Amino acid sequence: MIDRCYLDTSCEEEHQGWVEGESFQLKAPILNFTIQEILNDEFRAKVIDVLKFWIGFDVENFFRIKSGIHHFQVPYAYETNSTRMTGLTEQGGPFDEESFLLAQKRLIELLRAIGFQHYRNDSFLSAAIYALILRHLSTDFKLGEFSAHNSFLHTKINNAFGVNRYAYEAIDSLLDKLKSELESRGIRDGPV
Repeated sequence: MIDRCYLDTSCEEEHQGWVEGESFQLKAPILNFTIQEILNDEFRAKVIDVLKFWIGFDVENFFRIKSGIHHFQVPYAYETNSTRMTGLTEQGGPFDEESFLLAQKRLIELLRAIGFQHYRNDSFLSAAIYALILRHLSTDFKLGEFSAHNSFLHTKINNAFGVNRYAYEAIDSLLDKLKSELESRGIRDGPV
């Protein structure tokens, strides 16, 4: 179960610990033990597991922050001294302009790497879909930056369509058709 509440009033009753989107009331510690318990090897191993469990969430959340994503995930409900989890909850707010651009840059880099992996694994349909998304997100080449586009894949796609006037001809044609079809059904971009 993943619960997505973005600090709006519809989530207040469900997540009573949140106060005006700025603080969270901790209801139970992640660990609670006596000196005698921590001297027990079996219990100490459980403590290590619990710490790794929670540190894992922190590491992922720090990565999100560094990527411009203003969201974090934690277990929906948890038990003290346990890694038992019934689901996740995600909290966060909208992007500001700077974090939006950073998140989009990270997304382009990730899509590029995943698309290339599909290309290397001969999964050309998936690679072509990623190329289409990347072409929508990254139309300009900037000196000093890696190109988001796999020229070998674009050549293969152009060859399949029997075109070769420029590197992105087939993908641009597909993207134009997709946009036109969506717009003909009233699906279009508004302000970001």
